[in-house]
Amino acid sequence: MYFLYIDTSAKFLSVAIFEDGCVVTRYHRVRDRQHSRLLAPVVRDILNRVKIPGRRIDCLAVAAGPGSFTGLRIGLATVKGLALAWDKPVIGLSTLDLLAWPARQLRPLVCSLLDAKRDLVYGCVYRGTERRIERCMDYFL
Repeated sequence: MYFLYIDTSAKFLSVAIFEDGCVVTRYHRVRDRQHSRLLAPVVRDILNRVKIPGRRIDCLAVAAGPGSFTGLRIGLATVKGLALAWDKPVIGLSTLDLLAWPARQLRPLVCSLLDAKRDLVYGCVYRGTERRIERCMDYFL
């Protein structure tokens, strides 16, 4: 089963293809304010790299925030367009949950923080295990 993942919520432009839960290929670069121009070509290139047509993607996943409002709109609109064209389901994922996932085994508690500008942060605290993370509180600003 193939998943196409897109994250445009921050300065990074991230696109990855997963097969059965494992990363097949990925693109992850700082591309501040260039997401709208680069996203479609990056998706095309990453699909060409693994030599599969878009219609073979089984599901699309997108970072749904919090994050840059304009960046989120670019990612969500692109994923919606691809999902309609390919007739595929979409999963929205919390950017904070995604940040906490890799640290789930390192500490009993993990705190994800994102710069919300104007001296504010988005955040959440998680309890992690080898296979999952669990929110210990509501998201905060």
